[in-house]
Amino acid sequence: MTLMTILICFTSPAIASLLCQQVLKGKATHEVNQKMVEKYPDLEFLLKDPVSFKEEMQRRFKEQKKLDPENPHRFDFSEIGLTELRIVRKMIQEEIAELKQRLIAIETRQNTKSVSNQLKGLVLRDQQKKMELEIGLKFLDALLKETNFHLKKGKIDYLSFNEIAYFYARATGWFDRDSMRWRDRFMLIFEAKIQGYKKFPIQQEYEFYLNRDFKLSRSKSLWKENQRAMDLFKKDFWKKEELDFIMIPSHAHLGPDIFHRLMAYDVHIVGITRSPIGADGFLRPGGLFWIHDAVHSALIHITKKDYMETKQINQKEFEKMRPQIDQWFLELDKESKAIEDKTFRRVTRRLIFNMHHDRGYPLVPSVILNLPKLPGNAYALYFLLENYGHGVTMPPNTKRLLPKSYEWIQNFWKAREAQEQELLEYVRSNPIATERKESQNVQASPRP
Repeated sequence: MTLMTILICFTSPAIASLLCQQVLKGKATHEVNQKMVEKYPDLEFLLKDPVSFKEEMQRRFKEQKKLDPENPHRFDFSEIGLTELRIVRKMIQEEIAELKQRLIAIETRQNTKSVSNQLKGLVLRDQQKKMELEIGLKFLDALLKETNFHLKKGKIDYLSFNEIAYFYARATGWFDRDSMRWRDRFMLIFEAKIQGYKKFPIQQEYEFYLNRDFKLSRSKSLWKENQRAMDLFKKDFWKKEELDFIMIPSHAHLGPDIFHRLMAYDVHIVGITRSPIGADGFLRPGGLFWIHDAVHSALIHITKKDYMETKQINQKEFEKMRPQIDQWFLELDKESKAIEDKTFRRVTRRLIFNMHHDRGYPLVPSVILNLPKLPGNAYALYFLLENYGHGVTMPPNTKRLLPKSYEWIQNFWKAREAQEQELLEYVRSNPIATERKESQNVQASPRP
């Protein structure tokens, strides 16, 4: 401890107690890191120490900015990027093979002279499908060549990796709806409006790629909360002054724990997939699944910023809260797993994930305790989980347990309310804290 810190401890017993606890909380952070690495070994470079990971990425960002001030996001991201690109290459190859089979089926049907296959409607539909498949194959072939280029070079930068993942998700997801049930396709109409997703003609999607027209979202969400979050997320992603957060596209099958663990560390994992994936009751194709995860990341990002503004702390001060947040994360996971009633435990743990990941509420007491009531979207979510069976499912009428689960969550955080107040007092009094500056006032790059 510095002399100034000792003086603070002497004049404030509460802070003195908290400072001693902070040493122990470092143990909690180490425990969480070990658990995450054991469970997700492919992400060890990130999970063994998220703080060091972000610091290294920020260092690379600054070095790249010196070399090319207009393109600081093109810093080396090979440790994670190349591993994921090998999966992307395999998935693209599989998608190409599948689309070629569809094209052969159409050409075979067109060459058949039966009357049923010569009906005008079928002929016109096949012509349109054939054209779309041919363009899609060109799109995928271009993506495959770019992926092979980076793999052969043995290096990929952060922005290129995110661009490839984004266009890959939109390209592979474009053709998935043809094989989905009508009910699932119908549900995607609403889901696209919620997430702010728009599917463009395949030729236009291909042109987006050729022009490197990479946008985190291409349409506005009907939910003001989602749109406000995405607007800030896009602005902060393109900042040239600093690396506000890191976005990592991944095929990995991840559980709620890793998303909770990374919330306070400004690292956002965004799912990419070749085949539709079920989540929250919806079956989402690649492009829609990508934006769904990006919106969750945007909500996490903005609610953290809102919390910092409300509590009048800066980024450095928030970072000093992380050891305690890690401890709360471990306690929340352990205590919710200890709920005896299986159904109640299942409903409660899912609601925890819905509130902290889906809606982005930080893992701190006051954010949950200041909510006026159980968020209304929880009932909509459980209706989907009970009736549509994609991703996590719930038995019928489990939504009746939501008020009780919400009360359990509130009580968990209520018991830690005083800890948060002590923690805030500590970080505000810390002599090495930098001058407070609202992150929203940092000038962003004009790129959309």
